[in-house]
Amino acid sequence: MNQPMPLPNESPKQDHEVDRLVASCLDSTARSMQCDELLTRVLRNSGLDSDVELESKVKLEKPTLSTNRRVWLRTAWLIATAASIALAFTFGRWDSMAYASATNIVKAARSAHALVIERCYVVTSKRTLCSSSDSIEPPSKEFSYWHDVRIWTQGNRFWVDVNNAKRSWAWGRNDEGTVWLTLGRKRGLQIRADEIGRSLEQICDLHSLEVESLLETVQTKWTLSRRESTDTSYIVIAKPKRATFHRITEATIEIDRETKAVRQLILNRALPDGSTIETTFTLVETRTPDETLYQPEGHLDEPYQFLSRENLASQRRDVIKNWFGASAENWIR
Repeated sequence: MNQPMPLPNESPKQDHEVDRLVASCLDSTARSMQCDELLTRVLRNSGLDSDVELESKVKLEKPTLSTNRRVWLRTAWLIATAASIALAFTFGRWDSMAYASATNIVKAARSAHALVIERCYVVTSKRTLCSSSDSIEPPSKEFSYWHDVRIWTQGNRFWVDVNNAKRSWAWGRNDEGTVWLTLGRKRGLQIRADEIGRSLEQICDLHSLEVESLLETVQTKWTLSRRESTDTSYIVIAKPKRATFHRITEATIEIDRETKAVRQLILNRALPDGSTIETTFTLVETRTPDETLYQPEGHLDEPYQFLSRENLASQRRDVIKNWFGASAENWIR
């Protein structure tokens, strides 16, 4: 019997043991197959009834496993193994301590917060005085009675819902830096960026949340490190490479393992007098955005009065003082 010619640079003696075992198994299976009876029925149904005709038309031969077949099997086995490893790597890397780096975690959170999903965070603030500034009142003390502050945010947009025992109001800031407030359902006002006083600027910094911009800055410009995570979240510590007063000196970011959204954000700021302010944002609700609420008109009922630099400007300061107290007079320059 003629033997199959080996491929160039390949000898059957060099085959891997696995190849020989596979070939032997296939040869054994081929020898044990009894195809004569089945093939006879098929041919007779086609009109070949004679054994002579059958013998003259069909010659059964033992199948053989050629060298090309062995090479193909070996290649297929290697490809399947590589694909399995790649899939395991892809699906397992997020839960792997080695690959879930702080930078990758923050990058995933940026993608999650770019989606059209509105998230609500409860906001709390705590000021720690240094030993030499115990007698100094906290900045923006007119906000000390804000007991229930909630920020609704989507991407870089946000609006703030504030409630206390007697009053509730909302405020926000647009892309141009203009601050708007709605005091109840019948009156609103706006203060342009070049009119905002220093104390109101500090308040806006403490009670605003532009998640997308913050995460971009953290990922690209800050120093990141991982803290011990939990079963449900990753924890990243972020520090700016250069600290300045009134700016964030450290951020602790807790990111959900499943949704990749920020579950809790703790921002620490240093003040010139040596004290620090810690602001904590805790996720409490997720929903489809209500676009109307990102503008003051969405919080007002017709008919309403709206005060601005162009409309009844002289009344704005009096309205703010009446609502927030005398210390709010310097909100407007």
